[in-house]
Amino acid sequence: MHVPVLEGRRTRLTGSGAGLLIGVDCEDELSAMLVNPLTRDSSALPPLPDWWRVSFTYGFVTGPKVSGEEDVFVVIYSLWWPIGQERLYFVALWRCGDPGGWATIPSQKFFSMMPQYRRRLTEHGPKVLQDELAAAAGSVNGDKALVPGMESAYLIEHEGQVSFFSRHEIYTAGLPRVTFELHDVLGDNWASLVNWVHAPELRDKILLKSRGDTSCYVLTASDDLVGLGLSKNCIYFLSH
Repeated sequence: MHVPVLEGRRTRLTGSGAGLLIGVDCEDELSAMLVNPLTRDSSALPPLPDWWRVSFTYGFVTGPKVSGEEDVFVVIYSLWWPIGQERLYFVALWRCGDPGGWATIPSQKFFSMMPQYRRRLTEHGPKVLQDELAAAAGSVNGDKALVPGMESAYLIEHEGQVSFFSRHEIYTAGLPRVTFELHDVLGDNWASLVNWVHAPELRDKILLKSRGDTSCYVLTASDDLVGLGLSKNCIYFLSH
């Protein structure tokens, strides 16, 4: 699909959500925009934080249907891979339309605290939120990723509680066995395994998983998708 505002640019798709795409300019890594691929509407994001690197970066957008809040929020984060462990250093959060720009948040508790951080950002702005977190942590640097590796993780938010759905591969006698798990993120605890019945967001959905990266798409079952042979409450793998 042709998006005129991107013409002449080399743009990296960093994330999506709420019907929008996050595109980062590969020549000017601090420039990014939100694009609606259906209407072709676009809006520039505030200049990205100085720590931003266009490589190994991801993001997503949450709207009222997900968060239950009036505003739309954009999240971006960078992944780096030191030998022996994986780290998620920084997360940046922006409330669409906020002239104060991005709030940089330590990564350790971001995903479990997303609803609280959004509320604090809306009420007090990015600087106050950053100062509060820096004072509490003594550092603006993150630690190990809450969801190790973030591979195949799909974040679910429901009534202020954040859960994640993830794929795991177990090898027995050299053969892979794929399982799927649902975990709740509970405060300072890493996570606890929960029953899928407590995730209404996954009920009667069609899940599409790509291979080898973090992409997971959750679609509401419809007659059109059923006509394509996709059944609800099933998981499908996309080929290369």
